[in-house]
Amino acid sequence: ATITTYGDTTYSASNTRNYSSSAVMGRDGGKVVIGDGSKLTTYGNGLSNGILLYGDQAQAEVGNNVTIRTEGSGTYGILAFSGAPTLTTGQNLQVTTTGANSTGVLSQNNANINLGQKASIHAQGINSFGAEVYNNGVLTADGASIVTDSSTSYGIYSEGDTKINLTGNSGTTTINSANGDGQAILLLRSSTMVGSGVMNVAGNILVGGTSSLNLMMDSGSSLKGAWNTDSTAIGNLALTNGTWTMTGNST
Repeated sequence: ATITTYGDTTYSASNTRNYSSSAVMGRDGGKVVIGDGSKLTTYGNGLSNGILLYGDQAQAEVGNNVTIRTEGSGTYGILAFSGAPTLTTGQNLQVTTTGANSTGVLSQNNANINLGQKASIHAQGINSFGAEVYNNGVLTADGASIVTDSSTSYGIYSEGDTKINLTGNSGTTTINSANGDGQAILLLRSSTMVGSGVMNVAGNILVGGTSSLNLMMDSGSSLKGAWNTDSTAIGNLALTNGTWTMTGNST
C-alpha cells in the first residue's frame, strides 16, 4: 500500500494540535497494522507525521520493508507517546526525514518502540534527531543504522528515566552524526542506554545527570568523537579489537 499526505498540521484556537495530516494514526486502544512493503509519505510541515500512535494501549504492527518519508519541517517519521502505546516493526524499516527540526523516531511518556532488525533511520535536515526518547519511553533495535547529516543534529537524544537497548545480532549498529562532527549520543536525566555487538559510532557522546551508558563493542567496531561523562553519571566502554579516534577531550 502507498499512503501520501500533503496538508500541514493545523492548530485550534485552544492551541490543541490536530494530527490529521499524519499518514497513519492509532489512538486510545486502537490497533494499526501496516503490511509488508508499504510506503508512507507526508509533505506537510509541523507534525505531519508518518505514523502517530498515542493514548491508552494503542498499538501498531509494522511489517517488513516498510518505507516512511516526511518532506516537511517539524515532522516525525514515527511518533509514539502517552498512555503506554506500543509499536513493533519487522525487518528493514526505512525512515527518512528531509526537513529541518524533524525526528526519525520518538518514544515518549511510557511508549515502547521496537524497531526490529536492520532498521535505517536518516534525519537529513538541520537541528534534527535520529531518535528521541523521553519520560519513561523505551526504544529497542537490532542492527539499526541511525544517521543525521547536520552537525547541529543528534543521533540519539534521551532524557527522563528512559531505556534504550541496541543489539547487533542481525548486523552492525551504526550511529553517525555528520560523520563525527555532530552529537552521536546525548543522555540526560536518568537515561539508560546499552549497546552491544559490532558498532560504528561517529560523533560526540555526553552522559549527563544520573544517566548510564554501557557500550560493549565487539571486534571490528569503531568510535570517532569525544566522550564525556558527568561525575554523577556512569559511562562504560568495552572496545575489543576496535578503534577510537578521539577528536576532543574525554573524561
